[in-house]
Amino acid sequence: MYKSDGKTSNYQDSKFATCRERTYPTSATIVTTTKHGRQEIPVVDGSHFEIIGQFDAATGFIFGDGYDCFIHTSCSVPLVAGDQIGPFVVVAGNECNLEIA
Repeated sequence: MYKSDGKTSNYQDSKFATCRERTYPTSATIVTTTKHGRQEIPVVDGSHFEIIGQFDAATGFIFGDGYDCFIHTSCSVPLVAGDQIGPFVVVAGNECNLEIA
């Protein structure tokens, strides 16, 4: 789930995730690239969406306000349901299967 009131992850420290606590745009088009290609994802507060992987060790996001950040998406750092990583709340998945909504 997208939340513009960004928080710092309980599991991914700053060397693994630069998506941190800050205010993000309440609506934006987020651009990300995975091995499946470039995805443009329109979001507003409370939006649910899925990023189609396969993922590299880090997945980067570019926001319409010129801000960019990344989160760790390999098996070595957990993605825990309920954790918020910047503006992204992980709603499902585990350290090897990512679904952000």
